Amino acid sequence: MASTSPTAPPPSLSRDDLRAALALLLPGKDMSLTTLRVMRENLEDHFGLGRASFDGRKDEIDELLKELVEAEATPHEEDEDMGEERADASKSAYNVTFPAPKTARAKDGTPLRAPKSYTQKQIIEAMLSCVEDTQGPRLTALRLKLMCDFREKHKDGEDHDHLAMLADRCFRFNPLKKCLLHKFGLASHWACHHDTYASCIAYGYVPSVKKPLAELDPRPELWAADGAHPPLAEASRPPVTSKALAGKREMQRRLKAEEGKPEPKFEDVDVWPVVIRENIYDTPTAPEILMGYAKRCGGPLMVKFCFRNWPKLPELIARSWKVEKVEDYIAKAERSRMEMLTDARDSPCCCGGRWLTMAREIFEKNGIDEKTWVECVLHSLKNGRGKGTLICHAGHLGNEGKSFLFGPFEVVFGEDGVFVSPPKCGFPLLGLERCRLALLNDWRFNEDLVSYPLQLLWFEGQPIVIARPQNQFSGHLKYSKDDPIFITTLMSDIHKLQGKRIESGDVAMMLKRLKIFEFSHVLANPQAVCPCGHCFACLLLGSAPAPSTPRTSPAASGSAAVPHVSHGVQKRGTVGPTGSTPEKKKPCSQWSVDQVTTYLESLELGHLTSIFRVNAVDGEMLDTLSQAELQSELGLTMLQSRKVINRLPK
Repeated sequence: MASTSPTAPPPSLSRDDLRAALALLLPGKDMSLTTLRVMRENLEDHFGLGRASFDGRKDEIDELLKELVEAEATPHEEDEDMGEERADASKSAYNVTFPAPKTARAKDGTPLRAPKSYTQKQIIEAMLSCVEDTQGPRLTALRLKLMCDFREKHKDGEDHDHLAMLADRCFRFNPLKKCLLHKFGLASHWACHHDTYASCIAYGYVPSVKKPLAELDPRPELWAADGAHPPLAEASRPPVTSKALAGKREMQRRLKAEEGKPEPKFEDVDVWPVVIRENIYDTPTAPEILMGYAKRCGGPLMVKFCFRNWPKLPELIARSWKVEKVEDYIAKAERSRMEMLTDARDSPCCCGGRWLTMAREIFEKNGIDEKTWVECVLHSLKNGRGKGTLICHAGHLGNEGKSFLFGPFEVVFGEDGVFVSPPKCGFPLLGLERCRLALLNDWRFNEDLVSYPLQLLWFEGQPIVIARPQNQFSGHLKYSKDDPIFITTLMSDIHKLQGKRIESGDVAMMLKRLKIFEFSHVLANPQAVCPCGHCFACLLLGSAPAPSTPRTSPAASGSAAVPHVSHGVQKRGTVGPTGSTPEKKKPCSQWSVDQVTTYLESLELGHLTSIFRVNAVDGEMLDTLSQAELQSELGLTMLQSRKVINRLPK
């Protein structure tokens, strides 16, 4: 029987063609049970050739097989450092590694290119191109915000890139991974253990034991969608939150326990996470509540800390909330007084319009022209302190409602934004520099608290010096802000100024600084009406308040009443010419971001306001968010998200 000669492989089959074919045949093969000869026969079947067709290239094929098997079995030098890659992950920040390929083709036969064949800027442009190519028509387009490409060298001298990237929302990376491979020939590894962009930046910017400073990229490529990329020294530091601080302390406690050492010392800053997580507001019983938590589950070190620092606990609890809401404070500090007044007008009413009704009753019974009063208050808020802008409510017997009209200032500008009548001490004006206006209730124009010459300068709008304790500060403070001043006093005190060892010329100068409104009618049946920022702003800006059911903030908050939207049935809007009823909108859909955070505080979820502000969640957005989205996108717990959704006004 005549033997059949092998069919010679076509000359077009290059070494790369053989490697690509073997890469397709290898997956699923148990090489411990498969011989090299069997693999050559599989290769011959793949190309439709007869047996022994590759005998002349046996050594070459065996070498390729060995190379592919080793590449499959040997992990990348930095795999354990790069972290786990999870195909089901959905994150907004990723650290993407582009390794130097060890084979010419990927498992699916796609030719691979080394990252060094592109510039670092081209790597970033490739990512942007893939983002654009992978957007689906039914989803909101993904938008990258920041990227930074680090180029480093392996021990073998080959370049590889680490690309830190931040998007405007969470997304799955598989479509981008495939696009980078097929469009640009770039194999990539997407690390999923980084929770923040700062962590991704730190991986390439901050040296470690395994990556000394000399091996890091000294000139990484930076990219930002808007403006300039932040300096790496700032971008590599994650934001400090109470939750992150608590997590770090707990990890340190466990690591110390593993080493047989006691847990870290409980410090002042460790009070912050506990206060926020447990919603311990600054109330008279707050120290007891904190100690109760410490005894229950805080541990011996926290109990000892609270016991040793008991007189200091109220200040630490108040400071914790200030730190938690420091972004809110900064946002308010950047807004003008008139902008804050406008915000109050747009906020929900908390009194059902009763404050405005009572205010107008006070005007009428005391013979005060409402229009004149409004013009004077607005002039003072717009122009600040100065001659003739200082509004003074002067009564005769007391209980005439003169303080009632100024009550909403703390609602509009916040308790920390209003400087109130100081106590008798050596530093009476301390803290004035941090406020937006001064409200001096029951003020006496004498020198018991503030010297008369200093009052004249302060009320006129001149710079003054605020004395400060030198064991806490370095030097005294020159105060030159234009914060307006509002005063309530007695007419008898103004008339008797001459009898207080003050020159008549000084009295005349003081009277020139005051815009006096005289109150003489005593309220027969004073009503307990909460200060309403909405009604107060409507009185000044001329808009009518929307009727709503009054509700107050939880007593635990210890703050002024928090505006709420009515849960009652609202009246229909004007009927159109066709007689059709317009679609009714939910009250919350009209809320601003500030009103949303006010709503959260009314639910005793004030510690969540910062994340809502960062994501600019207004009422319209809140109305469309589901409980699942509140948990996945904003980090709420299941119970918190249920509370936020279920308590929304219908």
